Amino acid sequence: MYDKPFKTFDELLDVLSQRHNLNIPDSEIAKGIITFIPYYDLVNGYKEILMDGEKFSDGTDAMTLFLFHVFDHDFQNALFAPSVSIENYFKNILAYVLAESFGVSTDEYLRYSHYLPKRRLGNAEVRRDRIIPKLKDIAFHTPDNPTKFYRNHHNHIPPWILLKNVSFSQSIDLLRLLKRTEKNKILEFMIPIHESPVDCYPVLLYTLTIVRRCRNTIAHNLKFTSFDCSRYMNNLSKKSLRKFISPLLLSDEELDTYKFLGGIYGYIILSLSLIPDKITKMLIVHRLLSTFLLKNDGILFSPVEVKIRSKYFEGLNIPSDIRERLLAFVNNLCKSIN
Repeated sequence: MYDKPFKTFDELLDVLSQRHNLNIPDSEIAKGIITFIPYYDLVNGYKEILMDGEKFSDGTDAMTLFLFHVFDHDFQNALFAPSVSIENYFKNILAYVLAESFGVSTDEYLRYSHYLPKRRLGNAEVRRDRIIPKLKDIAFHTPDNPTKFYRNHHNHIPPWILLKNVSFSQSIDLLRLLKRTEKNKILEFMIPIHESPVDCYPVLLYTLTIVRRCRNTIAHNLKFTSFDCSRYMNNLSKKSLRKFISPLLLSDEELDTYKFLGGIYGYIILSLSLIPDKITKMLIVHRLLSTFLLKNDGILFSPVEVKIRSKYFEGLNIPSDIRERLLAFVNNLCKSIN
C-alpha cells in the first residue's frame, strides 16, 4: 500500500474539498483547473500562505486558488528576465578580465597557476582540480555552439566564447577561485562604490548567488513561495550595501537588520543595484509594475485580485508598498537620465 496512490481528477477534487476544505462551487471549473495545473503546485505550493495546517482558510475557493497561481507565475515570469541579463553581464566582465590578464587561449586562461587550489563554501569546497577540467571538457567536447564552431573553425576558443557554454554556477565557481588581483578588477566593474574590495566581494558574491538560485527556482518550477537565501548572507558590509542599494528601495532601518535581503525582494533590489544600465533597470521595473495591475478591472473578481496580491506579498515577505518604492526608484532614474 502506497501512501500517495494514484487518484483520478474527480477523486482529487474530493480530497481538495473534504481533506483540505477548499470551496468548490463549480466542479467542472475546478476539474479544469487541476487538469491544467498540477495538484501538488496548488496545494503544497501555497501551503504556508493560504492554509492553516492541512486546510485552506475559510472562504478560499477554487477560482481564488487559480488566480493566486496566475499572479504567482506572472510575477515569476517578470522576475526571470533580470537573471538572464545579470548572468550575461557577469560572464562578459569575467571573460574580459580573464582575457586581459591571462590571454585568449584556453591554454592560457585555464592554466592552473592562475587560480587558488580551493575555496570553502559552507560544508562544500570549490576546487581548482574539479572546475578547470570541467571547463576544458566543455572547450574540447561540447556539441553546442558557439564553442563547437570556434573549435572547428578557429585556432583558439576565447573566454567570451567558452563562457557562453559554461553554466552560471560554474562561472561563479571560477570567480571564487580567482586570485585577488583579478577579483578586484571584476569588482571595479560590477561594484563601483569605492569601498574596500574585502567588503565589496561578499556583496557581489551574494548578489550573484541569490540571482542564480532565484533563476533556478523559477526555471525548474521549484517551490517559489518559500524562497530564502539568507543562509548565504555571510560577512555582508552594511556600509557597502548602503552605497550599493538605493535608499528608495531599502531604508536604513531595514538595511541595519538585513530585512528583506534574504528573499524575493532582496533578489529584486540587488538585481537593480547590480545592473549598470539605467534603461535596463527602467524596463525591469516597468515589467514588474505591470504584474501588479488588475487584469480584469471592472469584472466581479477584481476585488479578489487585490486581496490575492496583498496576501501574496505578505506571504513572500515583500513590502506592501513595493509598487511605491519601485515608482520612486524609476522616477529618480528618469531625472538622472534627463
